[in-house]
Amino acid sequence: MGDTSTAHKTGEFTDFFLTGSNGIFTGFSSEFVSRAWNVDDKTVKTLVGNQSAKGIVKLDGSFKMPEPKKENREGFVYNCEEAPLDVDIKDGGKVVVLNTKNLPLVAEVGLGADLVRLDGNAMCSPGFSCDSALQVTYIVSGSGRVQVVGVDGRRVLETTVKGRSFVHCSQVFCCFKDL
Repeated sequence: MGDTSTAHKTGEFTDFFLTGSNGIFTGFSSEFVSRAWNVDDKTVKTLVGNQSAKGIVKLDGSFKMPEPKKENREGFVYNCEEAPLDVDIKDGGKVVVLNTKNLPLVAEVGLGADLVRLDGNAMCSPGFSCDSALQVTYIVSGSGRVQVVGVDGRRVLETTVKGRSFVHCSQVFCCFKDL
């Protein structure tokens, strides 16, 4: 039927909702989501907080979806199959992601890793491991905040981090870094 050995609960299929009443974004603070999406709090509450259906986002017909600004698209990767290892975002930072595609050892070890070098007041938008790997982040220097949301859309961790700290994010959990 299906392999559930790496599921959130071994032996059970894991539903992973991005949107809706129990989507991962409901667990993050509206401040974090507002900054990541570059929209105001009212828009965040409409897109995230006012949803009653599980897995379905229903908006009033008059709601106009925000369009990304052209300058915000620079440096973002849309096709993961063709993505370079290094992402360089002007005034944002640089990210290097290790996964099973570019480092096969990651599959054997069961870890995913990312090297994030953020400029001051930059943040790393929510991320999760699509291959069910554990995520480990090492904060070299500086300080910031981290929020982690579970598959049920509830925030399971909100903490301040400092240089020389490790952040571990379990399988199918979503992690947000504001460093």
